Amino acid sequence: MSDNDGRMRGEIKVSIDGDDIINYSTIWMPRRYSGKKHLPAGKTYKVVFQNTGAKIPEKLFYNEPDFNKTVFSSTKGKAIDYYLIQGENPDEVISQYQNLTGTAPMFAKSAYGFWQCRERYHDQEELLVNTREMRARKIPFDNIVQDWFYWPKGTKGPEWDRAKYPDPKAMVDKLKRINLKLMGFGIATGKERCFRSEVQS
Repeated sequence: MSDNDGRMRGEIKVSIDGDDIINYSTIWMPRRYSGKKHLPAGKTYKVVFQNTGAKIPEKLFYNEPDFNKTVFSSTKGKAIDYYLIQGENPDEVISQYQNLTGTAPMFAKSAYGFWQCRERYHDQEELLVNTREMRARKIPFDNIVQDWFYWPKGTKGPEWDRAKYPDPKAMVDKLKRINLKLMGFGIATGKERCFRSEVQS
């Protein structure tokens, strides 16, 4: 199944003769769904397709048996080059990949630990209460993510809604005192103001 415009909420199901082949009901829906069921020839099957919350009509594709074949495709590109990298184990594959791209520098050690992220924190106090509680429970983490809707009405970040986040600098300072880094989520529109000063101060 394919939905190029994406979706956010609503169940999506495909069943064949009562067997669920695809069954998603999460808030964030993927753009591609697949399932597998062998259908012997010469029979009639009841296919039920439930498509709640789609922005566009969905398309349902099926594959006839076609074994021993690998297929690459792109929904956007009319042409694309693929590089196949061979190796006896993952280390060899990565080594050969680095021969093509060059080696990448390592991230800071804190980036490799647990990142605390949820659908969103609704205001400054909720974010701080959660960080204090996690520290009190000795849950190890170095980064916390402020997901969407922290911004003023009519914008999409990165700008703080001062009704919900009255003092972003003080909030970030409190996070720093307990050795936490903050990452803010934004949707680029080209009209954004920057909150780098609060995050980096």
